Amino acid sequence: MQFVRFFTEDAVDHLRSTIEDRLDWYYAERGDPRTWPESKSSSVKKSATTLVLDGETGTAHRRDRENALRVYDYLSDLRPEEAAEERLWVYLAHVECHQYVRSRWLGRQPKETAAAVRKVENHFFARGARALIRDNGVSRLWWMGKIARDVDGDRPGQVLGLVLHTQDIRSSLLERPAVSRNIGVLREICAVMADHLRREEMMLFRRRTFRAWMRGINARGGVVLLDALRPEALRELLQEEAEKALAGDGG
Repeated sequence: MQFVRFFTEDAVDHLRSTIEDRLDWYYAERGDPRTWPESKSSSVKKSATTLVLDGETGTAHRRDRENALRVYDYLSDLRPEEAAEERLWVYLAHVECHQYVRSRWLGRQPKETAAAVRKVENHFFARGARALIRDNGVSRLWWMGKIARDVDGDRPGQVLGLVLHTQDIRSSLLERPAVSRNIGVLREICAVMADHLRREEMMLFRRRTFRAWMRGINARGGVVLLDALRPEALRELLQEEAEKALAGDGG
């Protein structure tokens, strides 16, 4: 088994406190990742170092599905509690995947130093659950890949195609623990979405409609324990709420 290294807590704290001093490294093709502070080894497999980007500016998100599966497959031995460890993702973002994170998330350096520092902290670090799932350039990929594999181990790419249909859909499904941590509910939501997609009924994917659907599901979840329902009953409930959202949007 290959090894992946991770920073010590002191190293992470030092990096975070000196971001401003290292902005040239973060925003330009400068610096050697081997010069970063001391790290320690873990027995999980080595992370993906061949993450891909589209060549066109502003289109990097198109490869999120592919990259999510790459990162998760390389680190599939990680347990969720290990994947919640900031030291691991800070190391990977700074060393093994630093070029990807820089290209995918930083872009041109903002004129204001505070804004430049904030972008680096958002995407090279991972303080808190929200940052792990949404912001860190590498951990967000792993968590997307894990959720997709949990929802449908045979067709994770299809799940990610649905979840990543728009940024708003991704946020609604993956950044809300009530949904992302309930794999049974998420599985049936994806099934309803896939059905609409097959029938080329795209209204459900509109921002206003999708948000109304999520609100309806959340409201029903306050009355009925959704994850206690049989899959058929749950899907029927989700479809009912989808139809209400569509009707409210003129669908």
